[in-house]
Amino acid sequence: SISKAGINLGDNSKIRLGTGGDFELYFNGTDGVLQNLVGGKTIVKAKSDFFVQTNSSSGGATDTLTCSSTGNVQTHYKLGVGRVAGDEPLEVQGNIKMVGGTNHRLKICNDSNNNWAEIGNDGASTQNTLEFFTGSSATPTMSLDNNGRCGIGEASPSTTLEVKGVANAPDVLILRDGTGLSADNGAAILLNGINHSAGVQHVSYAKIKAGKLNASQNNSWGYLSF
Repeated sequence: SISKAGINLGDNSKIRLGTGGDFELYFNGTDGVLQNLVGGKTIVKAKSDFFVQTNSSSGGATDTLTCSSTGNVQTHYKLGVGRVAGDEPLEVQGNIKMVGGTNHRLKICNDSNNNWAEIGNDGASTQNTLEFFTGSSATPTMSLDNNGRCGIGEASPSTTLEVKGVANAPDVLILRDGTGLSADNGAAILLNGINHSAGVQHVSYAKIKAGKLNASQNNSWGYLSF
């Protein structure tokens, strides 16, 4: 019917466009449908959700992209942003920016969402801090601030590297040597400097080393050399 308010078509009455009528617009009684018969793509605006379907050669339809009324977006295939999607579910060409207040993080979790790690910035607006979280802890496991300082177990490091242990683990930092049971094997700390006369090269000026006293497997005696 035609009135001043517009043209009214009944359910499943279709408007077809194109030489062969390959593009259709209609209402099927429940959803509004835009359909390209040649490309096999269907765009459906439901009462609550919006979704895109891909029609198979057998006539069946699969939801490719779904936008729910609650604002959630789900794709059932691979998505490429700035590029054609390749091997991964999401591929982005260019930078990714997360904007908002504090406590916005990139979360990596398992299928049950009960075991995860997070990367984020929980600092104030003036702190360009990169923080790493594990489990459900609100305290970062490692923190890198905008002054180039790294804190392990310390959210606000005061020096280049600050390591803080926990109450039930008094050994704050452990260095292990992996060369075997031979005598004199052990971890070492090298103290480097810059030798300008050698073309600004980093050289080792001193070394502190812990060595195993002998090759016995059960022997725990060792020594410290400078």
